[in-house]
Amino acid sequence: MNRRHFLAALGTTACAGSVLPAFGQYLIPEGQVRLVFNENPYGPSPRALAEVRKVLSLSAYYPDSPYDYPIRDDLLDVIAADHGLSHDNLFISSGSNEGLQAALLAFGSEGKVLTPSLTYDAHLGYAEGLGVSVVRVPLRDDLQVDLDAMEAMVDESVKVVYLANPNNPTGLPMDSGRLRDFCRKVGPKALIIVDEAYNELAENPARDTLIDLVRDGQNILV
Repeated sequence: MNRRHFLAALGTTACAGSVLPAFGQYLIPEGQVRLVFNENPYGPSPRALAEVRKVLSLSAYYPDSPYDYPIRDDLLDVIAADHGLSHDNLFISSGSNEGLQAALLAFGSEGKVLTPSLTYDAHLGYAEGLGVSVVRVPLRDDLQVDLDAMEAMVDESVKVVYLANPNNPTGLPMDSGRLRDFCRKVGPKALIIVDEAYNELAENPARDTLIDLVRDGQNILV
C-alpha cells in the first residue's frame, strides 16, 4: 500500500480527525515538498549546520585561497576520495546550472548541442540566447530518450550531447548498459554531458551513475 492509499484509508475511520494530524507531523515537514526542483524538504543535517557555523568567520574570503583558507581544495579532496577521482576530474560550481551553462558555452559554441526534446533545459535556453545551436530529438512513444536516433544524428557538426538520467520531467531512467554503450560510441565524436541531478532517486544510484566512465578517461562530463 502506498502512502496515498494509506492516508485515504485512514480518512474513512471514525478517528481520522485525531489520527491524520499526528501522522502528518512525521510524514511531511512544514512547507512544500517540491521534487521538481530536487529540493530536500528536511533541510541540512544538524551536523552540516554545525560545520557551517564553524566556518562563518571565513565567509569574507574567497574559497580557493592557496594561503590560509584552502576550503575549495579541502572539498575537492573529499569528493575525489569518495569517487576515486583526481582534482583534474572535478569542477565546483555554484549549483549545477552554472556548471552546465559553462560547459555548453565552452564546448558547444562552435557547433551544435544535441538533446532530447523533453528534458531539463534551463541551461539550454541560456546557451541558445547566446547563440549556441540546440537540436532537440523527439522522445520515443513510451517517453524514453531515443538513444538510437540521437546516435544516428551525431556528425562532425555536433559538439555536445546533453542527457539527464533519470530524465526530467518524465522521471524515467535510461538503461545503464545501453547508456554506457552510447557514451563509448559517441564520446570520441562529441562531449557527452550526463546530468545526474536525480540519480539519488533512482532504483540503484550506484549502478546507474556514469562516474566510472570519467575514471576510465571517456569524453564525458557527469
